[in-house]
Amino acid sequence: MRSVILLAAAVGLAGGVAAGAPHLFPADPGSVRGVGTGALVGAAASLAGALLVRTQLAARQARFLAAVFGAMLLRLTLFGIAVAAVAVTGTLPIAPFLLGLAGAYLGLQAAEVMRLHRTSAGMVQGAAGTVASAGQRGEKGRGE
Repeated sequence: MRSVILLAAAVGLAGGVAAGAPHLFPADPGSVRGVGTGALVGAAASLAGALLVRTQLAARQARFLAAVFGAMLLRLTLFGIAVAAVAVTGTLPIAPFLLGLAGAYLGLQAAEVMRLHRTSAGMVQGAAGTVASAGQRGEKGRGE
């Protein structure tokens, strides 16, 4: 999970640089600022959700799923507030903002899901010992 947190921090830092210094990129400064700000918001939401889920990683299934759903609700709330603020204020172009937000969030969400899958699979296997198939245990399968 540490790798997902570091990745989110790196994406957020890159987004912050793009939002704060758009003249460093060979594109329209407004668009660069919009993409950078969107990436910063997406990374912040991913980081907040990953930290919330991480606190309940070793908990029972009900608490873990509550943390996962709570992280989803937290992210959706942050996204809604950010998109509404950009749309109402008009300080950033909305399309580049949404592009940065979606790009950062989807990439980091995929990394988080893969990491959680590997972590939970290791926890299940560690708790149950090594998992062997019926053939490895010498048992006969159906139809034999």
